[in-house]
Amino acid sequence: MRVLLMDLRHAWRSALRQPVATLSIIALLALGIGGITAVFNPIYSTIFAPLPFPQPEQLARISGGSEQWMYNNFYGGFQHEDVLDQIFSHKAVFAQASSVKMRIAETGKELETDVLNVTESFFEMLGVKPLIGSLSCCGGNHSGYVISHRFWRREFAQKPDAIGSYVFTPGVGLTPIVGIMPEKFNFPFNTDIWRCDSVFTAGD
Repeated sequence: MRVLLMDLRHAWRSALRQPVATLSIIALLALGIGGITAVFNPIYSTIFAPLPFPQPEQLARISGGSEQWMYNNFYGGFQHEDVLDQIFSHKAVFAQASSVKMRIAETGKELETDVLNVTESFFEMLGVKPLIGSLSCCGGNHSGYVISHRFWRREFAQKPDAIGSYVFTPGVGLTPIVGIMPEKFNFPFNTDIWRCDSVFTAGD
């Protein structure tokens, strides 16, 4: 301990004798630490951080050009689905998000945002539940929009009566908002609206 204190006193005196060099070293260290933090945070969140779902290690994403595993538009299901049933306990399908023009019926506001078509088992398979509302309207002959917490805050000022509001989309008509997702749910990245429907084709 005594040696350590002597070293600290010597370092302090040396720093006082050369203030410009000391401040330069401190500034370089601060810039280095800040730069590393700025680079590490997005890399960790996109690559290393676990998915924000229960038991993420049990999730597998099937995609690509192999016809055997691609979603089949005509049959409304996976080809060789019996093989998938032997491997996975649950299945869900989502298409690539597309930018859609829509109008909020209550306010008349027109906007353009990304909408992702998902099957009714999508949220159940991920093990997540809406913050407000439910998915009971998804399935059968019904369809509904589930919106992100970000979209709810931006377009509805986080008002609970957003549930039951209608959104008009050309080619689809009036569709009710049935659920609002928790703030941390962000899958796929930056999706604002999920269109939940049992009648689903990947080409929608």
